Amino acid sequence: MSKKSGKSLDLLIIRHATSVANTKGKLAGRVEPNPLSPEGRKQAEQLAGVVEDFNPTRFISSPLTRCRQTLELAGVRGFEVSDEIVEMDYGKWSDKSLKRLSLLPGWKKVQRDPLSFRFPQGESFEECRERITTFRSRFAKWEGERIVICSHGDIIRILINELLGREFSTFQQLHIFPASLSRLQVDFAGGSENGLPRLLYLNRIASQAPIAP
Repeated sequence: MSKKSGKSLDLLIIRHATSVANTKGKLAGRVEPNPLSPEGRKQAEQLAGVVEDFNPTRFISSPLTRCRQTLELAGVRGFEVSDEIVEMDYGKWSDKSLKRLSLLPGWKKVQRDPLSFRFPQGESFEECRERITTFRSRFAKWEGERIVICSHGDIIRILINELLGREFSTFQQLHIFPASLSRLQVDFAGGSENGLPRLLYLNRIASQAPIAP
């Protein structure tokens, strides 16, 4: 791992590779076991070069198997685990067919007014936002680091949306593919507590993700 340098926090954010639940069209949530599919394992292995070239100082993963496996197959041999970037708790919607869920009355509310919605016996978007905000609060302490984060589609969409200062519901306009990479730099040189974020690229596959800005 490299040493800190400069004033910017450099983030390489990876969505876990394709899981078994993804191949079945299910909303997995936190249901385990949900390992990577054979295709997902290949995707994760293809991330190794980009991850190595990024020269990270720190790796942070969701505790769920599909994220851990993604980093391990990408050649990472040691990472922190954070519950703050675990998948949303979809409650009774977990492990259900996305096609069937899209027919439920609550589906439209999730798309149009997510902050007012709580998944049945699960988490609300407001609670999810709060833990992501807690995670972000440590960014200033990581000034100068190069951090790889492996998490989940909704978590990544919300994190990037919040970093860019967009209205909450607009996170729905972002789409994050399995095994895709997104890169942001957060500049703390001006003394801002939250820093000034720059989105360098979003939702790229390994072969399209250059390390240079």
